[in-house]
Formats: sequence, structure tokens, C-alpha cells
Amino acid sequence: MFEIPYNSPYAEWKAYTVKQKVMGGYRMPPPPAMPEEMVVIMELAWNHDPEKRPDATNLRKLLEEVNKKYGGQEDSSPVKAR
Repeated sequence: MFEIPYNSPYAEWKAYTVKQKVMGGYRMPPPPAMPEEMVVIMELAWNHDPEKRPDATNLRKLLEEVNKKYGGQEDSSPVKAR
């Protein structure tokens, strides 16, 4: 989720360090300019319990709602695999 608006998280850390930190429960704080709605969605996606995370369909709906609120283009086309 962090990558969508802000590119690469943990860019200053080696992959091994990222793995250790994230598996230990560390999550990067959201950037100050990130809309609160995006923070909530990001935190939902980070839940340790997979049953409490939004599935891809619900995640897309949540992101579309935020996009619409901020005046983004609506795109209802399915995502195509490469």
C-alpha cells in the first residue's frame, strides 16, 4: 500500500533488515501528507490476521472510494494480467 503513492518503502534498509523488522511487527509510519482514508486502508491491509485483511475486491472498492473523493478518474475496467 505504501508503494502506491510514495514509491519504495524501506529504501535505506537491506532486504534482510526489512524482513526482520516487518516480521517483528514494525510498520513504517504513514507520511504526514497521506490522507487519513489511505492510512486506514493501509493499516487494514497490514493486519496480522489474514481473515481481518480486505480481500482484493474489497481493497479495490476502498481505493476507488478514496480516489473518487479526491477527484480521481473512475476506472471500472478489470486489471489485466501480463
